[in-house]
Amino acid sequence: MIKMEYRKNKFVSNILPLIFVTLLVTGIYSCNNNDVVNTGSIPTIDDSILVTDETGRILGGDYSDWCLGYSGQRGFGPAYPNPTNDVFNVNFSVPSADTISIFFKNGNDTVFVMNKQPCQPGYYTFQGAGSTLGFRNSYRRLYITDTRMLFVSSSSCNNFGDIHFR
Repeated sequence: MIKMEYRKNKFVSNILPLIFVTLLVTGIYSCNNNDVVNTGSIPTIDDSILVTDETGRILGGDYSDWCLGYSGQRGFGPAYPNPTNDVFNVNFSVPSADTISIFFKNGNDTVFVMNKQPCQPGYYTFQGAGSTLGFRNSYRRLYITDTRMLFVSSSSCNNFGDIHFR
C-alpha cells in the first residue's frame, strides 16, 4: 500500500505538470494572430483616425485627435462618419463669443471650411464634402483656431483631427 501511494504521488508531482505545460504551450501557439483571417464579416478599426458612424457615435481608433469637449467648454469633433465616402459633419462648441476658423492644410495651401466666422457661445455643426474640397482616397487633418486662443492643443484637447476620405 505504501508503494502504490508513492507511485501515485510521483505521477501527480512529475507527469501532471508536464501535461499542463504541454497543453499551455499548445494553446498559446494555436492563438497566433497570423492565423486569424478577416472574411469581411468582422469590421476592422482604422487606428490612425477616430472612427465614427453616421450619427457621430465613436467606434474606436485614435483617441489622441480632436477636442472632445464638455458642457460649457470648448469642443471640436470628431468628424462623422469617419471614414467618409464624401459628406462629413463636425461639431464644435464655443464657450464665449469668438471668431473661428476651420481649415485643412494641403501642402503649402490652406483650404478653409470656415474662415474667421464670428460665433456666439453655443454648439455648432458644419458639414463639408470631400468631393468639393478635392479630397479622395486620402487622409487629411482638419484644424480649428480662434482669436481668443482657446483652441490650442494641450495634453487633454487637440485643435485638430484626422479624416479618412475614401
